[in-house]
Amino acid sequence: MFKNKKEAPVTNGKIDTLIGAGTTIDGHIQASGILRVEGRIRGEITSEGDVIVGEKGDIRANIKARHVSIAGKVQGNIAASGRMHLMISGQLTGDVEAATVVIEEGAHFKGACKMSDTTEQRGQASVSFLQPKEDKEPISL
Repeated sequence: MFKNKKEAPVTNGKIDTLIGAGTTIDGHIQASGILRVEGRIRGEITSEGDVIVGEKGDIRANIKARHVSIAGKVQGNIAASGRMHLMISGQLTGDVEAATVVIEEGAHFKGACKMSDTTEQRGQASVSFLQPKEDKEPISL
């Protein structure tokens, strides 16, 4: 009924895997569906689906996925075939390659950004910056 506005959005359905707060994983994680991280990961993350880093998530790993949403901390490079969304509470130190990049005003990003041109996203690459308004309409470039 009530939705926490700071919570990272679920992009296309239910979460298949949850790494909860208080859990630490060292190594390579490979997922096929939606992966949500509220704990700590050191290593590498690969997903055919989406990766969601919640506000409590603390990742020191490269992430390769379809879509990546970050509300917590990530140190590592991001490769998203679709969209990378850095939320207002998110902190990203690393390079990004994605077809679409959304960075909310107030988020922290230190790195380089490369807009990829994938076959499924060809001609649709875009960058958006969200201002902290109630309607949160993107400013497209």
